[in-house]
Amino acid sequence: MLRESGGKQNRSPFAPESRHQHQDRDRDYIGFATLPDQVHRKSVKRGFDFTLMVVGESGLGKSTLINSLFLEDLYKTRRIPDVSERIQKTTTIERKTMEIEERGVKLRLTIIDTPGFGDAVNCEDSWRVCINYIDEQFRQYFTDESGLNRRNIQDNRVHCCLYFVPPWGHSLRHMDLELMKRLHHKVNIVVVIAKADTLTTTEVAKLKKNILNDIRENHIQMYEFPECDSDEDEEFKQQDRELKASVPFAVVGSNTTLEIAGKKIRGRQYPWGVVDVENPKHSDFIKLRTMLISTHMQDLKDVTEDVHYENFRAQCISQISQHARERGERRYSTLDSSEKQSPNITPIDSHMPEISFRRRTLRKILMGLNTNKACGSDGIPPIVLKKCAPELTPVLCMLFNYSYKLGIFPSNWKIARLQPVPIKGKKTLPSNYRPITLLSIISKIMEKTINIELMEYLEHSDIINDRQYGFT
Repeated sequence: MLRESGGKQNRSPFAPESRHQHQDRDRDYIGFATLPDQVHRKSVKRGFDFTLMVVGESGLGKSTLINSLFLEDLYKTRRIPDVSERIQKTTTIERKTMEIEERGVKLRLTIIDTPGFGDAVNCEDSWRVCINYIDEQFRQYFTDESGLNRRNIQDNRVHCCLYFVPPWGHSLRHMDLELMKRLHHKVNIVVVIAKADTLTTTEVAKLKKNILNDIRENHIQMYEFPECDSDEDEEFKQQDRELKASVPFAVVGSNTTLEIAGKKIRGRQYPWGVVDVENPKHSDFIKLRTMLISTHMQDLKDVTEDVHYENFRAQCISQISQHARERGERRYSTLDSSEKQSPNITPIDSHMPEISFRRRTLRKILMGLNTNKACGSDGIPPIVLKKCAPELTPVLCMLFNYSYKLGIFPSNWKIARLQPVPIKGKKTLPSNYRPITLLSIISKIMEKTINIELMEYLEHSDIINDRQYGFT
């Protein structure tokens, strides 16, 4: 509606936008909001890589499960060795690569199979071939990354290792534990109970419990699912909880398509019934495929890049620095032959890489805080830090890195609050109290992060001796 007022017209707020107003709005628009679209187009055009290693003895259905996961037949020409060939059978590496395209997204999938693992009479060194292959891929990537041509680096690093556990045992075997102890610092391990249709529901639950107990007692670090962000919808959070509760996955694979009640399914036909591979009541196959392909494939690659490869890269740089230092010392010692040379003592490589505070580690520590503990001198209770972990993680990460870089520890974090705690007897007597010191929880989180970095380096470099104790 237009109205005359002093020779000017007042425009209704419901009137269409004028050309000048549209131009003013365009001047306020910068354009960086399209960055996600640019990254998406570039990533789809380039394609994605994923390398999966499968480890387990013959006859556990590894090939069948891989074919079921990716709906391909990768093992058309495979020949099963007879008993006489398995006596001296050694572990070998068999690599297969295929290109998969789904809705315009290309995936270069590489399957690393380990035929012969656990098939020989003496399986003492079965794990060595697997570790050598993983280290070789790390070494090749480090060489390509350090070269002049870094544009077309091919990523063949192993992003995930599916370890197949036989269903006829009561828990993990010594061979299983030995391999996992040597692999868990190099690759993301996902344990799979093979041929779960040979077990009842009670037997599956008991075997899962025993496997998790063995993993915990032997301090083996499996792949850990990242915590959900607070802004995720409830359906995704429920799916994440179900995936975490299903570890280790009890799966059944099948290449056979059956028709049951007019519906085609992938399953196994038995005289007493049909096992539907994709039925959650029969198998964890759908959950494994969801985790491996739909929800956590990128996180598996991120953990490989940020944790496992970073540890290998830091070790390589440390060794290069040590060799350069030793060459410099030998060159300096030969300048004056008249001086008596000191004995050649090989030093322990104590040059660890710079400590970096990673968001993944900080968030894990925040989510694991005990809310029953008292707050420190800053008055911040642990429940606040735990509930606000997604929002506080990037802030604390930046703060810790800045403090470590400057070499300055905030003075407020050093203030301790003394709290008297009653022991026994009458509370009116001061002698029946003992003092406890309450420090800032944030300072203890920073201290724990540094301790984790130090212990990972010491254990990975094998510096701490088995006979070394805290008090000597």
